[in-house]
Amino acid sequence: MKVLLDHWSDDVQREAFDAEAELLARLSTHPSIVTMYEAGLAADGRPYLAMEYCSRPSMGARFRTERIAVPEALRVAVQIAGAVETAHRAGILHRDIKPANILITDYGHPVLTDFGISGTLDGAVLAQGMSVPWSPPEFFESAPHGGVGSDVWALAATLYSLLAGRSPFEVVGGPNSNADLIARISHDALPSIERSDVPRELERVLATAMAKTPGRRYPRMIDFARALQRIQGVLALAVTPVDLVEDVDPGAADDDRFGDVESDAGTRLRRVVTIDPLGGPSPGRPAGGGRDPAAAAARGSAEPGASPRTGLWLAVAGSVVVGAVIGGAILLHTEADRSGSEPTSAARPVGGIEGLVLPVVALAGHYDDAVGAVVFTWRSDPRDRSDNTYAWRVVDSAAGADQPAAAYAQCAEPRASVPAEPGTPVCIEVVAVHSGQYSYEPVRTCVTP
Repeated sequence: MKVLLDHWSDDVQREAFDAEAELLARLSTHPSIVTMYEAGLAADGRPYLAMEYCSRPSMGARFRTERIAVPEALRVAVQIAGAVETAHRAGILHRDIKPANILITDYGHPVLTDFGISGTLDGAVLAQGMSVPWSPPEFFESAPHGGVGSDVWALAATLYSLLAGRSPFEVVGGPNSNADLIARISHDALPSIERSDVPRELERVLATAMAKTPGRRYPRMIDFARALQRIQGVLALAVTPVDLVEDVDPGAADDDRFGDVESDAGTRLRRVVTIDPLGGPSPGRPAGGGRDPAAAAARGSAEPGASPRTGLWLAVAGSVVVGAVIGGAILLHTEADRSGSEPTSAARPVGGIEGLVLPVVALAGHYDDAVGAVVFTWRSDPRDRSDNTYAWRVVDSAAGADQPAAAYAQCAEPRASVPAEPGTPVCIEVVAVHSGQYSYEPVRTCVTP
């Protein structure tokens, strides 16, 4: 049971709480979001939410006390990524993704909780309540702001914690006050996880997801999830599907309105019916992988002491309030929102992944004795856009730091020249660039003159 505190129970906060509950009614059907059974008013007038009880230890209780295996950590992260991507598509940011907010159901399935409750509060209170160890740098700026990239950072920081047994910028045995953590989050490179079974490819994915600048992170949560799926493939693990919700027309035939739809590889779309909130539910099985909040709500409505409030019952599986853009909810704020212009969408790479800039291919180099430099060349992935530019930087070695100190040098042509001494290895890292977005993974190579 979640109950709103007394000093947040005035009429304005109650209305915001109602609006949040109605939005969460849609998200609650997702198999990786905790099921909400009921919302109502307690005897003393405070709003409450009744949610499923997850009896197993949360990831917050586990990550500091046991060594979580890489396959489990990846599986949990991909499943939670599907939940957050679904929320983003509904216009909701989580803003507090952390291990403690990933609960484990009786069936061993991870579910995300505390979705948007802080969104009913004003910005000052929200800033005071955020979880510093898993918060991105933009939360600590003079004018704090967040977006999809903030949730990407937080889930990556959560996955890092599951693997490392500590939060990303926590120093074992060192000072770890909020001020210390904020300084490191804002300025320090991401430390290595220091586990022999964590591949460097995974550390690079985490470094991308936790780039200091939001624009250099994965642009969407689904992109981060796909990067993790690729790591599962590299490790010869079963690839965890990403569960997404697809809103469909209530007038469609029953066969088209219910059931799972296979999208691109590694993604399951679970269709949810849009219905009139004043009418009854349509027949059919609920979305959400078999977890039925409607039946649970029916059971919960008979419990003694429940005092329902009009508009707060969450009794319909997959119910959706159409067009709910409500001030009390946490809505997505993009740069386009602040500027007043319409956001633009990137072109779809032919044969590639929608919205992603693909890594470069055929990176190679040779020593040119005439100029005393190693000349590197590469090309864009043939499935990607034809108008990419590039960025490159020198790294210490093929096994160098995942976040080198050197800044990227921009170039329009797929070519770079690096002065070199005979016998001294020269290594560079190259990314493709399109509309300010970097490819989801850098490519590296070394040449010894």
